[in-house]
Amino acid sequence: LDEAVFDLNRYRTPDFTVIDAAVGMAKAHLWGPTCSPPVGKIVASYDPVAVDAYGTGLLKKSWRDIGHIKMANGILGRAEPLDVREPTHA
Repeated sequence: LDEAVFDLNRYRTPDFTVIDAAVGMAKAHLWGPTCSPPVGKIVASYDPVAVDAYGTGLLKKSWRDIGHIKMANGILGRAEPLDVREPTHA
């Protein structure tokens, strides 16, 4: 499955990627228990690898353990270093 995800993204790399991690689901994106406490973040970037790497960190995992992110790193984007900017409230 990791090779298929990587190949699809190599064929058509996303222009802009958004992760809705307002709640967070640690097992899979469509099923399973929600994160407790909720993650409470929206993540976006023009670099799809950076977004996925950051998202794995939100779930307390390493992007190096996710095959398609490891394959895409350095080819479709960069998992490190991450430049994270959070909005400030006025």
